[in-house]
This record gives sequence, structure tokens and C-alpha cells, in this order.
Amino acid sequence: MGRSKDRKVAKLKIPKYEFGEIVTKSGLKIKYPKAFPLIETKKIIRNPQNIKLHSKEQVHDLAEQIKKVGFKDPVVLDEKSIMFGGHGRLDAAELLGMLQLPWYPLENMTEEEKKVFMIWDNKVNEAPWVSENLKIIFDEVAPIQFDNFLLNFDDYFEKNIILSEKEWQNMPEFMMEDLDAYRRIFVKFDNEEDIKKFAKDIKQNITKITKSIWYPYKPIKKTTKEYKVES
Repeated sequence: MGRSKDRKVAKLKIPKYEFGEIVTKSGLKIKYPKAFPLIETKKIIRNPQNIKLHSKEQVHDLAEQIKKVGFKDPVVLDEKSIMFGGHGRLDAAELLGMLQLPWYPLENMTEEEKKVFMIWDNKVNEAPWVSENLKIIFDEVAPIQFDNFLLNFDDYFEKNIILSEKEWQNMPEFMMEDLDAYRRIFVKFDNEEDIKKFAKDIKQNITKITKSIWYPYKPIKKTTKEYKVES
């Protein structure tokens, strides 16, 4: 029996979470899940054996993320208020001027177990990117969405996407006419600073592998057509 084309897909019922607000020194309201208790930021003791360092760019971008979606991940503390998870989030919270933070308790654990947790909590979050999907998503998202963030993916694309393109080096080239474009022009730059200024003026992200852009911005259209190139 075939599936009906008119079959409706049931929407996922999103549970109603209770959220509170933490007001920063500047009056900014940060959302957080009320399921977690709050602790005064000044009472948190940084772990002297913290095993991860966060750059200024990372802390800045964490703060931007917190402003957009709230403080969704509590910091992890033991009964002495010593931190075993969330040093980067604490840095970002201090940058934002948050006087309180939601926290999660490490209970009934030996000192050795706490240290093991700290190592694995950082280790299990490490994972490689899925290059193909990452590139597709970047094509579908307006570059202006990343304007407030300092970290970029230029190095990643240069190492992964450009290297993968080397597989095409011995293939014959062909031009496919862009039927949707009203007009195409080539823009030449004298130096990297001119490229950055141009990108800022048009509010688009131009990386080392950017070959073409739309103005005004629109996502790159995908096609399901196949093109066979005979050598």
C-alpha cells in the first residue's frame, strides 16, 4: 500500500519550559531555564586546574550567543562552589555583566571522579565537522547573520573545501550559463583590505574561496540536473 501524498505530518509538541530572566549590570535581560538554581557569579570559584583555554574571540561569540538564545547550559559546580564545567560560559557571563548564573551540582562524587568528569565533559564535545553539510548551510544562511561574531571559518574552508576541490583539477572545465542573473560583472581588488571594505559595504561574507555572490544577497540555488562532461 502506497503512502498518501496528502498525509499530514504530526508536529512535535514542544513542552512548556519555565524561564526566568537574569538582568545584567547594563539592564540586558538574559533568559535561563528556571529548573536550575541560581548562584551569585562572584561566589563561583574558578578551578585552578581548568584544562581548557578560551580566546577573546570565543568568549565574545559565546556572549553573543547567550544574548540571542539565553543561558541554556548551566555551569557545573561542586558543593564548595568550585567549577568543573563552564569556564568559557563564566567568562562570557562576566563580559555581559551577569550577576547570577544557573548552575548544576556535582553530588556524591570523589575528587578523583570530579576530575574525570571535567576531562570527559570537554572531550566528548570534540567532533569533526561534516564538510558537505556545513558548506550547504553556509550557502543557505545570509552572511549578515554572522556580523556580530568574531570567529570565522576561513581556515576551515581553506583546509577542507579547497583541498577537496583538488580532485577536479584534471577534469575538463565547462561554463554553465546562469539563467537567473539579470547581469554579471567582474570586480577586481588591489589588496585584502579592499575586499574586506567591499564585503562590509554590501553586508556580505567574502572568504578566500568565494567565487560569486548575489546582490542583494540570496541563497545559492541548488539544481537536481546532471551534467555529463566528456573528455
